[in-house]
Amino acid sequence: MDLEPLHFLKATTPMPVVLVSTLYGDVKNIAPYAWHMPISMDPPLIGVAIRNIRDTFKNIEDTGEFVICVPGKDLVHHIKETAKPYPRDVSEFEKAGLTPQKSKVVSAFGVKECITNIECKLEWMKEAGDHHVVVGRVVNSNVSKELADLGLDRNHPDAVIHIGGGRNAFAVIGDIIK
Repeated sequence: MDLEPLHFLKATTPMPVVLVSTLYGDVKNIAPYAWHMPISMDPPLIGVAIRNIRDTFKNIEDTGEFVICVPGKDLVHHIKETAKPYPRDVSEFEKAGLTPQKSKVVSAFGVKECITNIECKLEWMKEAGDHHVVVGRVVNSNVSKELADLGLDRNHPDAVIHIGGGRNAFAVIGDIIK
């Protein structure tokens, strides 16, 4: 069966969700994104595809900083709250009941409840159709005690994935195959 090119995502695997934290003045903003990827190990670069109409994009453009936060399945309802279209001057941290965690290098905050917080300084942005690829240089990262206790095992069976169907369609990764 052939698919229209516009529907290519329906034939790919679901993608893990991250929360991208930025600052707008003193306002702590955070929003979920599923289109992200590691770009390079040396230097350490990570990218996120963001529409330029989003507050996240504007905040990164203004400050040159952001934090990529990896949530576990216990945060799905919080993720849904951060996906709502709040005005730029409203903190999704507050609306979602998430705890801001001061970063060590950048001004944007991490999320205390997340598995991982990856602090980034903007390396470059490039228009890519209806999105921009926003690439950050990783300047610091930290992990939860639970992940550290597992020996930094990347097999997160409770990682949240976005399965499409709008802002409220999430699942968790299934069993690990050994």
